[in-house]
Amino acid sequence: MRVTIATAGSRGDAQPYVALGLGLRTAGHAVKIAGDPAFEPLVTEHGLEFAALPIDGRAAFAECPEHLDSPAAMLRWLKAHYTPDRAYFEALLAAMRGSDAALIAFLAFPAAHVAEALGIPWIGAFLQPWTPSRAFSWALPGRLPRWIPDNIRGEINWWSSRSASLLTLRAMREAVDDGRRAVLGLPPTDVNEYASFGSADTPAIYGYSPLLVPEQPAWTPNQRVTGFWFLDGNGWRPPARLARFLDEGEPPVVVGFGSMGDCDASEMAALVIEALAQTGQRGILLGGWGALGGNEKLPKTVIRLDEAPHDWLLPRTAAIAHHGGAGTTAAALRAGTPSVIVPFFGDQRFWGQRAHALGVAPAPIVRKQLTTARLADALERARSSEMRACAASVGAQIRAEDGVGQAVRAVEELLARG
Repeated sequence: MRVTIATAGSRGDAQPYVALGLGLRTAGHAVKIAGDPAFEPLVTEHGLEFAALPIDGRAAFAECPEHLDSPAAMLRWLKAHYTPDRAYFEALLAAMRGSDAALIAFLAFPAAHVAEALGIPWIGAFLQPWTPSRAFSWALPGRLPRWIPDNIRGEINWWSSRSASLLTLRAMREAVDDGRRAVLGLPPTDVNEYASFGSADTPAIYGYSPLLVPEQPAWTPNQRVTGFWFLDGNGWRPPARLARFLDEGEPPVVVGFGSMGDCDASEMAALVIEALAQTGQRGILLGGWGALGGNEKLPKTVIRLDEAPHDWLLPRTAAIAHHGGAGTTAAALRAGTPSVIVPFFGDQRFWGQRAHALGVAPAPIVRKQLTTARLADALERARSSEMRACAASVGAQIRAEDGVGQAVRAVEELLARG
């Protein structure tokens, strides 16, 4: 079977799909990944075929994401950076032509229209729980007040998740209909089509652990929670100064915010360095699209690192402070490393709350509320014996899961069912 995986977003959105693609290839399928040109080397170095789409995730995530902390602001951001034009549809059509099936990330939702035009089946391949549930909602900006009755709480959760997907899709409907007519030769979309996207009617695999978000009783066999899709570092060797730093003292704290651009990266770096000093901990400032500063003179107890595979680095550290992206949260969980989660926007607060509920992280501190004192307090909590023991236990359970293998089996079963 020839499968195209369509994705968009940051490296944390790309890497799990490479892992999934490798699992499908091992099972005998031909795999192509269509996505952001920035991740072509990541895909091709693992021997998978790549097709570039005209999107620029780095530009999107450079837009001070901490200001996108309301649903309206988030919707404007999505519309500005991920509304598909005709060139996007043309690139997707070229990438998917000749495929027998497609797996589609949410930000790459136009691929569902291309699959319709080509007459091939598709499955949602999601890193967040898009199928609505009454038990939780990643789309809500915070926890619901405790005084809200359970039956009303469930309805709010269900409708907020449903609204998040519907508003996102409908905000781009005009551009989608233009692409359907001009590129795909299809009629305009029907409102009911958008109502079904992300519903129980949509076959979907979810690339996260059931320990973090279990399958919901109201879901159907169309929705499968498989476990995380991990891509390991292939025998990565650390630079000499990192190896030396790790050998010179107690395990350090890693601090990195992945793809999140910060409005004042130097101020953020200074805050982090001071919090580490107050708690007497050594630190590694990890780069990425959201690098922390760059020109500051660092104390001897802190080093800056451009990049390092999480699967190699995190088991050698005391904790990680991060933004709560799905990929980084997954890596910390598997490593058995406590997290301090500083959400910027989107689903990050949800993952911070889930990690806190598991007992592997203090309560998340949203970026706008982060102070030196709050970060220092959270770092102290993260290195408590109770939290370290809980993180180690959760890590052992995550490492026993086979997320990619479960996902491959789910894809084959869902496609066989038609």
